[in-house]
Amino acid sequence: MYQNISYKEKLEALSGHYKTSVALAADIGVSRMTLVNWRDGPERISQKNRDKVDYLYCREIMLPSMPADWAEGEQVPLPEDVFDQPHINKKLVEQLSFGSLEIETGTQEKEFNQVIREEVVPAATQVKSVLEIANIYHTTWRTINRFRNEPDDVTSAMVRQWHVELMSGVRDDAGFYSTKIRVLPDTDLVLTDPEDIDEEIEYWAIKSRDPKDMMEIAKSHAYFELIHPFGDGNGRVGRLIMLWQCLQAGLMPPMISQYSKALYYVTLEYAQRHGHVGPLATFFNEQAKQSKDMVISGTMPKLTL
Repeated sequence: MYQNISYKEKLEALSGHYKTSVALAADIGVSRMTLVNWRDGPERISQKNRDKVDYLYCREIMLPSMPADWAEGEQVPLPEDVFDQPHINKKLVEQLSFGSLEIETGTQEKEFNQVIREEVVPAATQVKSVLEIANIYHTTWRTINRFRNEPDDVTSAMVRQWHVELMSGVRDDAGFYSTKIRVLPDTDLVLTDPEDIDEEIEYWAIKSRDPKDMMEIAKSHAYFELIHPFGDGNGRVGRLIMLWQCLQAGLMPPMISQYSKALYYVTLEYAQRHGHVGPLATFFNEQAKQSKDMVISGTMPKLTL
């Protein structure tokens, strides 16, 4: 995976895909001299610019090398007794909820653990951040427990309720579809018009019934995120939906976090822009393997500078 490639190697590989270093620097949003300095000292690259380099590397290098077709045999079945083992269940909820929040808000793992495990408010942490941590953790727990009792198809009412639970105390419009035009950063993708959100969500819910495999889950996720019904928190809601659908299909849910964020966004945008969800489904399957390894065996990914 791209996370195990140094930033020096990523920059060298990207240089081969751009006509000039000026063009590469412009896409990252820095000067050509900054790019030169990074090659000599990659430790100088800020987290924000690492994210940009990762995104470009995944788009220009990783995506073209991913299989266009999705292979059903690559799916990761959900262990039959996963919910009967409290320590594994707890680790799964922690990893899924932390990763989903981390890629949207930049929440740190230490901060997350203090709120969830130690039940303390970290110093200098805003009330909003504490609420976002508690909300996604407890909502993820409730989602799994609800599925075990009522394994129905996702409905628009469930989508709204998830948003209420995630944004309680955070936004005044929790549970309400946006009435404004939403714009995704760094892309020209057109989201659903506010007047059409209600009808579009109902249609999406019908199309997303009874998912059988990761391909159908990937299609549903790409579609939902393109509707983008709420003013904020769409990604978190979408990944809760994906968790529910994986449980429906008997699959291990993918672990999406800062570690895999760049390839997630690249394959997601590719699916939305071109209608080809094979790379996104492949990515989800790979992250499901990571999920199983991290939760059951305790194997943690390592980043390379």
